[in-house]
Amino acid sequence: MAKEIAELKAEVENLRRKMEALQMAATSSRSSSLGESSSGPKKELGLQTLIPSWGGGEEEEDVDTFLQHVEIVAATGGWSEQEKMLICRSKLTGPAKACIAVHPELLKPSARYQQYTQVLRRRFEGSSTPEQRLVQLTSIGQRPGEEVREFADRCRKLGEQAMPKTQSEEEAAWARGHFERIVTAAFIKGLKPEIRLQLQFDPPTSFQEAINKATRVSEALAEDKTSKDVWAIRRGQSRGEALRRRQCFRCRRGGHFARDCPEGRGAQSERGRGVVSSSSRGMCFVCGSTGHFARECPRRATRAVYTSEVEPSGGAPKAGASTDAPPS
Repeated sequence: MAKEIAELKAEVENLRRKMEALQMAATSSRSSSLGESSSGPKKELGLQTLIPSWGGGEEEEDVDTFLQHVEIVAATGGWSEQEKMLICRSKLTGPAKACIAVHPELLKPSARYQQYTQVLRRRFEGSSTPEQRLVQLTSIGQRPGEEVREFADRCRKLGEQAMPKTQSEEEAAWARGHFERIVTAAFIKGLKPEIRLQLQFDPPTSFQEAINKATRVSEALAEDKTSKDVWAIRRGQSRGEALRRRQCFRCRRGGHFARDCPEGRGAQSERGRGVVSSSSRGMCFVCGSTGHFARECPRRATRAVYTSEVEPSGGAPKAGASTDAPPS
């Protein structure tokens, strides 16, 4: 009896161990399946900052370039069609945003990204004819603050849009060469005057040569302007030092001229109103005192009377003449 009980206990212990092993195997398989699902491709929605806003304007990139940019970033970030549609809609501004707003079927949850692209292409693709692009190319100009190569990119883009579509390879090659000359002429004409003048003296033979020459001239002008600014600052500093060394003959202080003397401003303003202050009328160069000018100096008047009354022979002054004049 005791032997049978011992065998039963051994079997129960064996079954318990097998149960624990099965539980551990089930747990490990569940964790491995979760690890495989989590190790799949992750979605990077933060890459949407790489997509610039687009409004469909004439100066912006065309609709195909914008949609291609969205496709590339969406493929890199692993976006779904719904996410791609929402991000594309959030990047639209101006006329492009208004174009989507007038299509209520695109605002429904069942809308697809392909419907967005069809509406945008139908609205903005081919809105300008090659002839209109050619007119824009002939009147293009460099914007303030725009670099030479940025302006060249705009000219090249308009030239490609203005080029007629041909079926023959020979016609396409001829059209490309002809439009390269047109783009080069429009590029030179639209440059800033100081850069355009240099290229007119030494005309380039190709569009790339025109870009290189214009870039060198622009860099040289920028360096010259920088050196002029430096010299202007230095001249201003030296002029300030010279002004500090100057002395005003009105107040005998340095740092300003007599025309800018603060002591003379009050006299000038009062004289303009017909009122003259004796304390702010300047300094007399005859007697050296302030409050009057030389033409009003009493010592000068006394000296004039004394001189006129003296006899030519050097005799004594006449009776009644003043003798207050200082000795000569």
